[in-house]
Amino acid sequence: GSTQANFYYSDHIMLGTENRLIYGLQAGVGQRHIDLASLKWDNQYTAGGFDPNAPSYEQPQKRSFYYGDYSAGILYRFLANRDRLRFYDITLMNIGAALYHLNTPRIRFSDNMKDVVRPKFVIHGNGSILAKKSTKLAVQPSFMYNKQGPAQELIFGTDFRFLKEGKRAIKLALEEAKRESLPQDLIDRVEERGMLDGSFELT
Repeated sequence: GSTQANFYYSDHIMLGTENRLIYGLQAGVGQRHIDLASLKWDNQYTAGGFDPNAPSYEQPQKRSFYYGDYSAGILYRFLANRDRLRFYDITLMNIGAALYHLNTPRIRFSDNMKDVVRPKFVIHGNGSILAKKSTKLAVQPSFMYNKQGPAQELIFGTDFRFLKEGKRAIKLALEEAKRESLPQDLIDRVEERGMLDGSFELT
């Protein structure tokens, strides 16, 4: 069996009105356990089939062990035109990186085992770029690259967003305004007017 408990901490640093640096740390404790009664070994197969009472001659040095697991990540966010009332006038860019299993945890039931959890490197980004100034059409590209040991993966693509005005605008606009910590006077203006109703995305 496997059990893991993780603890997280994150914070951000404002680098002006349009730039923000966000960082996070993760510390965890994992536990692995073997129930020998549930295992079947080659030595227990005889001419008559499987014999659960036959000796396995397998005795792991450790039936249970604990290990630490640590990770860290950082994200840079650029948000232009934060003072605009209409959110389709905002240009957004996020780019971040993270490294998991910094300490290369050892997964060993025996001193002879050399199994480890290899560090995993991730870099990702996404953005929202206006097709034309003050237009409701935006291109929203994104990508993610993962590497762990010899394994690598690259995912990329884009959305095309079109916003239209409507009565349901106020709720979505307020949620976005508060999430981005925009000035209170701008949030008040959003409450008075509202602006977007929905979106169409093509991936």
